[in-house]
Amino acid sequence: MIAVRILRQRGWIEDDHIAESLLCCPGNPTASEFLQVLIRSGVLSVRLANHVLKMTRDHLRTRLGDGRRRRSEDGSLGRLAIDRGWISVDQLEIAVREQAKLRRVGLRFRIGEVLVRQGALTSPQVRWLLDLQGQLTRFCRQCGSVDLEPGSCQNCGEPLRPAPALGPVIADGELSDDLLTAT
Repeated sequence: MIAVRILRQRGWIEDDHIAESLLCCPGNPTASEFLQVLIRSGVLSVRLANHVLKMTRDHLRTRLGDGRRRRSEDGSLGRLAIDRGWISVDQLEIAVREQAKLRRVGLRFRIGEVLVRQGALTSPQVRWLLDLQGQLTRFCRQCGSVDLEPGSCQNCGEPLRPAPALGPVIADGELSDDLLTAT
């Protein structure tokens, strides 16, 4: 199920919550039915569930399309970066090929991570593009809740902070700020 893959890849819920929810669903549930179970169990907000459902539908539309469209021609992070003049089509195509090579050896890097690793984009640029796409997650340091919208946590009212936008290659420096305490 695409919705499960989205939830797992983004780390929005734990695997045990997915397993428990799948046990509660009869037979082969639709994405909507599965997300409803997660909402009722309290592990997923309605807003995040709707976002996952939209991402699932977008993924299916792309899959069912004619398949002739190049990656650099879609509404992706790469397209947004090209539109702003931050990278060229050639840089994006090189990054997409690099991403495919990495996946063949079992490493899953998002295109923004590859572009930063290659020096084509900066971490703040990727964070800005993810926010523009509505893909930049925010989290609450107090209770650990995750949301896509800026503002306060719906659970405890603490301010939400942007989650690290990139994986281990780049995010180590970003994460170290969170580990420091005032002296």
